[in-house]
Amino acid sequence: MIVRDLIDKLQRRINTVLEPLLPRGVPLALVDFPDHPNVGDSAIWLGELAYLRSRQHWPRYRCQIDTYSSRNMKQAIGDGIVLIHGGGNFGDLWQRHQRFREQVIRDFPENRIVQLPQTIHFSDPAALARCTAIVKSHGAFTLLVRDSRSLQFAQQQFDAPSILCPDMAFCLGALPRPSAARYDVVVLSRTDLEKRWSFDVHDDNMKCVDWLDEPQDLQLILDKRLKGLIGRYPNRVAALHKLFGFRYQSLAAKRVHRGTALLSEGHCVVTDRLHAHILSLLMGIPHFFLDNNYGKNRAFFDNWTHESELTEWCSSEEEALSKARAHAQSGRHRVQGHSHS
Repeated sequence: MIVRDLIDKLQRRINTVLEPLLPRGVPLALVDFPDHPNVGDSAIWLGELAYLRSRQHWPRYRCQIDTYSSRNMKQAIGDGIVLIHGGGNFGDLWQRHQRFREQVIRDFPENRIVQLPQTIHFSDPAALARCTAIVKSHGAFTLLVRDSRSLQFAQQQFDAPSILCPDMAFCLGALPRPSAARYDVVVLSRTDLEKRWSFDVHDDNMKCVDWLDEPQDLQLILDKRLKGLIGRYPNRVAALHKLFGFRYQSLAAKRVHRGTALLSEGHCVVTDRLHAHILSLLMGIPHFFLDNNYGKNRAFFDNWTHESELTEWCSSEEEALSKARAHAQSGRHRVQGHSHS
């Protein structure tokens, strides 16, 4: 499938799911801003804002875990709708975000809450039991999930409506490549809790990185200090909190630009990060896609992106590297042949 057609198709699906859940004019909160270097979460946040803006919604309250104030949120939205940031942290692997999600559900028993598209992964029965009890006690919680496996799990475990929905980063639409390629292949591989592969690359034509390393600049240092103030005095600095909420968009955009610039350094990409796959699609970069350590990527690929002409699924790092090298080499031959014609 041509990538632009695929993007349009997934955006239409997102709208079909969300439009009935978000009536016009109802106050909204969007919580759990991802204030960390993982580019994928920032791409989701920007996609969420892009979708809301396209529907004339604008959140009256935004926060991250450190700056959350239930009192300030209640004042901002009244009986409005709470949106919880999407991603891949619904479960017990990324516990800080899960605990925050459960806190918000407990704090707002009278408000409708929509969990934006997530992948679900629990390995601890006690953590699952706690979550199912909290969701059941709420009664107005809707869970959007990014793959059929998560949907089946949600329908079996949670007493709440569960709906299949693509990742919100697709609402960014097609993106330009911010720079020209410098390497044959960029290998962007996980180095965190979802790591499965250990790439051992010794090739001057290949670059192997993760995107968790974030250079500290003045903006990040200042934002960290402001966040500390808001976290210590949440009810005294409401105006500062509102200002900080507007900073989220520029912070996320900066992180996404860093990620797209990294991916653009390759004529093609090898990755086990879901959003390196999604951003490569949005920029039109051919790439070779591998699973993470619990099957999240394969489940997503099977649901939404297996038709893409730019993506080839790979079952091992050796296969991915071999195919990426062959792709880059054939590209060089095409360029050389064209230059002699």
